[in-house]
Amino acid sequence: MNKQLHLLFFTAIFFFVAGCKKDSATIVTPPPTGKDPNTAEVVSIDRFSSTAGNLYVRTATNGMPAANAAVNFDVAPFITHGI
Repeated sequence: MNKQLHLLFFTAIFFFVAGCKKDSATIVTPPPTGKDPNTAEVVSIDRFSSTAGNLYVRTATNGMPAANAAVNFDVAPFITHGI
């Protein structure tokens, strides 16, 4: 019994050490760098277009905010009431 326990212990240690080995083929990528807000390009955001929206899609009559317009999610039709 004691011999089997030693064999189990050394097998567990072997697999632990083998699993902790560092892979030499690991590619290290540099961290992303931030952009200066004063010189960064301006991005167009359109949350309610037919390609981006699922639940709220802008039509000519529903009054959804236009592209790049501010959105107030605390007013109708965005605010909802739960039970």
